[in-house]
Amino acid sequence: MKKILSSLLLLAGLLPLANAQMIVTGGHLRSTAGGMLGTTSDVIVKSGATLNIDATLSCRDLTLLTGSIAKGAGIHEVMRNLSVSGTITAASTFAFRGSLPATVFSSGAQVPNMIVGKTGAVTSVSLASPITVKNNLKFEVAPGHLLLGNHDLSFLSAATVTGFANTKFVVTNGTGRYIRQAVGTMAQTWHIGATTTSYNPVIIDNTGTADVIGVRCLSNALSGGGSGAPLTADAVATSWEVTEAVPGGSNLGFSAKWYPSDQLPGFLKTACSVRRYNGSAWDFSPLGAATGTGSAASPYTIVRTGLTDVGYFTVLDGDFQMAPPVVENRSENAQEAPGKTPEFLATQVSSDETARVFPNPSDALTRLQLSLAETSTLEVAVFDAQGRLVKRLFGPAAADGGFREFVWDAAEVSAGAYFFWVKTDGRVQSLPVLVQKK
Repeated sequence: MKKILSSLLLLAGLLPLANAQMIVTGGHLRSTAGGMLGTTSDVIVKSGATLNIDATLSCRDLTLLTGSIAKGAGIHEVMRNLSVSGTITAASTFAFRGSLPATVFSSGAQVPNMIVGKTGAVTSVSLASPITVKNNLKFEVAPGHLLLGNHDLSFLSAATVTGFANTKFVVTNGTGRYIRQAVGTMAQTWHIGATTTSYNPVIIDNTGTADVIGVRCLSNALSGGGSGAPLTADAVATSWEVTEAVPGGSNLGFSAKWYPSDQLPGFLKTACSVRRYNGSAWDFSPLGAATGTGSAASPYTIVRTGLTDVGYFTVLDGDFQMAPPVVENRSENAQEAPGKTPEFLATQVSSDETARVFPNPSDALTRLQLSLAETSTLEVAVFDAQGRLVKRLFGPAAADGGFREFVWDAAEVSAGAYFFWVKTDGRVQSLPVLVQKK
């Protein structure tokens, strides 16, 4: 009590109102170390006044008007709304606690430290304007979420996020992005999800030019990247939009994480990859097996490196089908060779049609073997990972049922991921092949 009284003796221009608001019109409102200031109502700090908290200030709403200053290394415990138009200095911490709905109105202010510690029926804090965290964002209790809505949450280069878990994270439930400054070779984690019940963090590093990277998590993987119908099979039911402040110069590694509940029907975590939407189709990258057990502490993870473009990303398996557009014809030369029925048929084209690509990986002649159930309108081509036509091998033309083999010389192209594109009477299948050079 003596510490509280001694703190109050330092007040200048403090006007008590009938509704128990504390309005600082000038001078300092100060709480010294070990002290405590508290009100069940609001604190308003006007222009020219200073709020100096080295211990704890507890209130319902805290408003820092233009021209005011908040400083000190203490905790500003806000039960409901924080509105910042003034200046925040030093290492102040703004802790959102209690059970009332909480919103941050910040006008793009920089907040040194922020704590999400809501309890009871309300577990989230919402942004009503952009905000920047200078030092640390801490998730204090579970569940706990920071909802971005349509507003960006930015972190300075040295800022950290602590206390996160699969029940405590940032939610991109609108157009707002989770932005990190100066992303370089030190990998950064985006503790993120599209809803309060879906946690899909990503890890990004950058061996190119350091850049400002923003990430937004979406509830679905869409056929057109950021638009179109949700994918319904052979995919993870989430996607990430990645932006950069300066186009070009980046060389990103991207680690996507998900849980069993995120997997759509037919998805194979043993043969999947991170895919980027290139503007016309989801590209192809070499398939691999996801790591992790899918538990809360060990989500499934798949990594892709060497990304020089940003955009929309998701995780697809090797059975995912999407017809790429024909961008250009590099060659119309087709090679068709007779042969016998293969000893095994690896990929189902339809209920009674099968296909096989071998050798795979390849560095020279590569064979696509098809077994057609009946006469069909057939089209066969090779595309690269960007969806560009490399060579048309057949059609579109009528093809009799039975066995057919097409040969493509992979020596004509550089190393990388390619795929055979097979269309039979409107049914489409993409069969990947990895070209390696000796």
